[in-house]
Amino acid sequence: MKKIMIIILIGIFCVGCSQNKEVKKEKKKENIVEEEKVPEYVDDNIMPISLYYDRDVLVLAKNYKTTFKKGTDIGLFQIYPATEEKVSYEGKFGEAFYKKWNNIDKDKNYKIGYHIEYELDDGTKVSHYVYNPDTSMTYKPYIKVYLYDDYAHRNDSWYSHIEKDEYNDNTYLTSIKLTPGTDISKVSSSIILTVFTYNGEDDFDENGNYRGISKYSITICNEGKSC
Repeated sequence: MKKIMIIILIGIFCVGCSQNKEVKKEKKKENIVEEEKVPEYVDDNIMPISLYYDRDVLVLAKNYKTTFKKGTDIGLFQIYPATEEKVSYEGKFGEAFYKKWNNIDKDKNYKIGYHIEYELDDGTKVSHYVYNPDTSMTYKPYIKVYLYDDYAHRNDSWYSHIEKDEYNDNTYLTSIKLTPGTDISKVSSSIILTVFTYNGEDDFDENGNYRGISKYSITICNEGKSC
């Protein structure tokens, strides 16, 4: 009788184990299905973009040396939807930018953003994203960022940077200027300046970092310190 009971208990145990295995398999299948539902990020951005120096002919900005010191601008750069070494244009820069940009972005989907990264002498790594005047002065003790809309001021002989109350959906961030802050001496590394274009939240990862393909970077080194 005892043998019969043992056999029955073993059978029940085996059936239970089998059922548990089946349940686990089903859960695994559900997890796999859920994971497959997450769409893979594909960047379809067609906007070419680069940093230039504004002269009679736009000259592609590349890595260069300067001196980081208060009272002297680190650099002023124009943004243009191109990748060529030199770009000729007619009329004023703002007009040329607007015409070229809107030939590519007919539906006005794309925006310009900037990323500025450098390291402080205490080891702190600064990663500064700039999208508008509200975000331009986040790290002003180290580096001040000024944004300009050359198209909005295409008929002005002189104009200043974009103020908060001037910025709107029709603003083009066509130029950027980096200026030393009061604590510029604490910047121990070169500056990596990147311009990029985006058209939605999916162009940024879960940490808010840009992951798209429409971008251009240069390295600005501090002569005598970081180069």
